[in-house]
Amino acid sequence: MKVVKYILIFFVLPVAIGIGVYFGYGYWSHQREIKLLKRVIKHLKEEYPVAKVAVEEQNDTYTTITYVLVDMDGKKKQSFEHIRIQGKVLYFDALTILFEYPLVEKGDKKTFIFPTRIFSQKVSPKDGYNLVNLDEDGIPQAFYTLSDKELAEKDYKLVLKRFWYYANNPDEARKVGIRTMHGDAVSIKCMVGRAYELIATSNGMIIKSEEAWWQ
Repeated sequence: MKVVKYILIFFVLPVAIGIGVYFGYGYWSHQREIKLLKRVIKHLKEEYPVAKVAVEEQNDTYTTITYVLVDMDGKKKQSFEHIRIQGKVLYFDALTILFEYPLVEKGDKKTFIFPTRIFSQKVSPKDGYNLVNLDEDGIPQAFYTLSDKELAEKDYKLVLKRFWYYANNPDEARKVGIRTMHGDAVSIKCMVGRAYELIATSNGMIIKSEEAWWQ
């Protein structure tokens, strides 16, 4: 019996404890990886509103819309603009900044969209409606819809002032964490009574249709 007792105490029990610790650590490590992956997926799928549009009137020639910039919570950041433009298929052009995936995955950076103009299948971009109001430093007013906590104001202004420089010099852009910068336009055939939302995602700007005007 003493031999069996010694075997249990000095061999079986340590082995059992070791196995328990091994699998316990493995389970804990696995759960930690799952939480990390969920956090990464959440950040990659994250999106926020940039601007909202409502179609007021439309005939065979013109479409009249109400347009407003909004913050990340969907609250308006400027006065409503009433825009009348020829055509029914409207294009919403914007400057787009996409950050490197590791920064997005960790939640350190988000895509930023700066609407610049609206044009249509009947109106060329150069003749479109200009949405950009610049301050004395040449910074788009859209800059002020961004959250201060996302990036230091001076860094945003530097990036915006050198937008096309970074767009044409990707190596320099990567030094400040930028994956790509470019102009981008989304389009939709507008209908009276519909509202539309311009949305920033980790891959750029998209447009979604809503059934009613927002509150």
